[in-house]
Amino acid sequence: MYPTFAKRAKAAGDSQAAERFSHNAEDEAGHARAFQKALDQLS
Repeated sequence: MYPTFAKRAKAAGDSQAAERFSHNAEDEAGHARAFQKALDQLS
């Protein structure tokens, strides 16, 4: 979701929004890894 938003913002010339969406994508990927690690520990 966020990578697509970043690409669209960049294409529209909004580098600030593109940077923010890219950062959000990195954060969400980290959250996904943390949640998966916690889930794996429950199994």
